[in-house]
Amino acid sequence: MIIHRKTVLIFSAIFSGLFFFLFLLTRIVFLPVLLAVFLSSAAAVLLFEIIILIRLTRLNKSTEKKLKESYGKIKETQSQLIQSAKMASIGMLAGGVAHEINNPLIGVLNNVQLIRIIQEQKKDFNLTDFNELLSIIEESALRCKRITQSLLDFSRESKGLLQPVSLNEVVEKVVMVIEYEMKLQNISIHKELKPDLPLALGNFQLLQQVVFDIISNAKWAIEKKAQKTEGIITVGTGFAAQDKQVYISISDNGIGIPKDDLDKVFEPFFTTKAIGEGTGLGLSIAYSIVKEHKGNIEVESTVGKGTVFKIRLPVPEV
Repeated sequence: MIIHRKTVLIFSAIFSGLFFFLFLLTRIVFLPVLLAVFLSSAAAVLLFEIIILIRLTRLNKSTEKKLKESYGKIKETQSQLIQSAKMASIGMLAGGVAHEINNPLIGVLNNVQLIRIIQEQKKDFNLTDFNELLSIIEESALRCKRITQSLLDFSRESKGLLQPVSLNEVVEKVVMVIEYEMKLQNISIHKELKPDLPLALGNFQLLQQVVFDIISNAKWAIEKKAQKTEGIITVGTGFAAQDKQVYISISDNGIGIPKDDLDKVFEPFFTTKAIGEGTGLGLSIAYSIVKEHKGNIEVESTVGKGTVFKIRLPVPEV
């Protein structure tokens, strides 16, 4: 069969034209379809991402709310724990404070009775005759007032407010409450307070609790020492100008802390005391209070010689 070259060229032209027409048809008809499909897919993905984002936002808000509630409960529990520790401390001090108040009250009673005897024996008397006795009575009454006021200040529940505080005054108040109890155990408290100490930003009641807990631990460490010598607790204050910090240093000549235990002393419930002598919460509470004050608490110790705690607090910028 003979196919003419002209016929082949005609059919080639027809097929070429048909192919070109189909190509144009595809570009014109199917491209928008493909484009619509693509845009629909992109919109679906975007919608899916928006839905996920909304759900994550709701989840974050719910989580944030739960975290705030949990934090509030933790703060409330911590506050109750601190107050319970205070009440336990006051119970421990009750006997010593009662004796300390009793002594000046006996002085007041004796001097009043003496004035009454003089009054009965002496017809002509003048109040100036009793100036010395009245001064003694006044001083004794003021001492009772200072002791009870210090005890009331110590027991008052903290409101958690931070304000300018004198660390010297914090130390003085705690020592006034605890000093007599120490004397009964043959322990002396030496105060080395720096005059004109800059004020720290803190909570007076909470800082009292910190100082009290550390001094109480020092008392225990001295009592546990095998060689019964006079116990000495030295409480000092100072100012580190280069660090813009004020500090309280509390040292004792007790049994000391083993090196392996130094990193654990601030952990909750860690204690080397026998059952019934402590819960292991005192130093843990002190540590958390100092951290809330944006401060730091350090400890150094030598077994058999004693321990030094140093509480550092920032000085607020003027």
